Amino acid sequence: MSTHQEIPLTSEYLYRGKIINLRRDDVRLENGRVTRREVVEHNGGIAVAALTDRNELLMVRQLRYPYRREVLEIPAGTREGTEDPLAGGQRELREETGAVGRDYRFLGQIYPTPGYCAEIIWLYVCRVDTI
Repeated sequence: MSTHQEIPLTSEYLYRGKIINLRRDDVRLENGRVTRREVVEHNGGIAVAALTDRNELLMVRQLRYPYRREVLEIPAGTREGTEDPLAGGQRELREETGAVGRDYRFLGQIYPTPGYCAEIIWLYVCRVDTI
């Protein structure tokens, strides 16, 4: 594990939104130099790889505005408040596919864009009945 540190000196919110906040921090580096960091705060997400009894993976098509097109993806969504990630994954699977999962297993967390975004995505796998 790295022991590198950047010490926050100041923080300023440039934007506060429903899904993200944008913060600008001034930090002191280990060499004493002061630099700026821009951070996107996000409450995190949950994604569920749901396998049928035929080992088919449930996928959903969703319009993703930043890309201006539909994207094929596993059921996923934003964590609501302090929602338990597993409960959020169960909710997302039900909302997006109508399926109810069983035998959930936690696969770990991913940090999709750690250079500037604080989002963490919790990953699960479960079984569902063939739809």
